[in-house]
Amino acid sequence: MMYETVPPAGITQIADQLLDVVNELLEIAGDPSGEAAERFSYEAPFRAEMRRYHANGEFVDLSEIEAKILEVLLRNRGKLVTKTQLCQVLELDPERQERNLKSYVYRLKAKLNRLSQPDVTIRPIHGAGYVLSG
Repeated sequence: MMYETVPPAGITQIADQLLDVVNELLEIAGDPSGEAAERFSYEAPFRAEMRRYHANGEFVDLSEIEAKILEVLLRNRGKLVTKTQLCQVLELDPERQERNLKSYVYRLKAKLNRLSQPDVTIRPIHGAGYVLSG
């Protein structure tokens, strides 16, 4: 049997659709209270379109730029994401905007560190870029 690969961005959409189906089935099965639905609850840790990151029951709201940075870092978790790659995603001129990029990443790190138990860490790699670990 051959399976179709789904890009990471599409997985969240598929999960949302599956949850909708589960809730509809529970209603049909006679559980309008939604008690059984709690067993199927799922909160994606990060949804770029909502610009919100969840970890251990807490969340932080992100700016559009911070959300784009986090999305790229999450897709490349554990791998180096160069400053040039991030500038391309943010549509910044890497020659002129490196200081701004550093500021955006700094603010993102500060927001993630506000969580009592952050499950990801952004590590700068001097002169190269950033690595997301955790």
